[in-house]
Amino acid sequence: MGSLPPREGRLEVYAQAEIARTYDRRWSQARGRRRDLRKQRALAKALESLEGALGRPLGTILDAPCGTGRFGAFWSARKLPMGGSRAALVLGLDGSLPMLHQAQAKAWNHPLAAGDLARLPLVSGAVDVVVCIRFMHLVRSSAARVEFLREAARVAGGGVIVDYRHGQTPRGVGRRLRGILARWFGQEGPRIWPGRAQALAEVQEAGMGLVGVVPVRRPWWIGDKLLLVARAPSLMAPPTLGPERGILGSNTNSGADSP
Repeated sequence: MGSLPPREGRLEVYAQAEIARTYDRRWSQARGRRRDLRKQRALAKALESLEGALGRPLGTILDAPCGTGRFGAFWSARKLPMGGSRAALVLGLDGSLPMLHQAQAKAWNHPLAAGDLARLPLVSGAVDVVVCIRFMHLVRSSAARVEFLREAARVAGGGVIVDYRHGQTPRGVGRRLRGILARWFGQEGPRIWPGRAQALAEVQEAGMGLVGVVPVRRPWWIGDKLLLVARAPSLMAPPTLGPERGILGSNTNSGADSP
């Protein structure tokens, strides 16, 4: 996971060894496996959409935050459209060492690095695409989400795929009502997810061009998860290589629907 300003989220819980050890239980039962498969299908469609928009395969991918390696098998099975049996180069990055340790113990057959999503330890244009799953819903303010998107766009030479939970569903309305009640009693309340239009606006405010929207579950007003596919502002710009670390910066610790 990444770091956040005070009160912007609860990412600190993912630094706990017990949380990391039990994290994958949510995907182990039948309901969790169905959710996981839906997300993988949506992610495959989002990658295909971005490759179509760019007119080239995505050869280097940053999965951040990669967590316990949830998509490790997905990345290993995915082959480049024009590369025959060749797979993309995938780097998994997370701010939680316990989560990375769990990824190492699983079928994650790709490089791993520890790093802060607010200050990614990669040079500009280092990868073709940044894939950011299960992160934005932890960030309370729009300004903080936009800053994270700008940092993702900085290291992406092709584009960014990011998932949002939007508030225009029965679940989202329920969270808003609970928030109103919480404030009434002087409490903080749950995080309020942005509306669909606000999520699209945040991607554009970060300087990216929207390619498409992939609902994880249809119709989108029942399922609250969307994958937003966007071109990075650095598109077609040559990557700036670090002095000795290739695509990694000097502070790295290794270890659609139309909108």
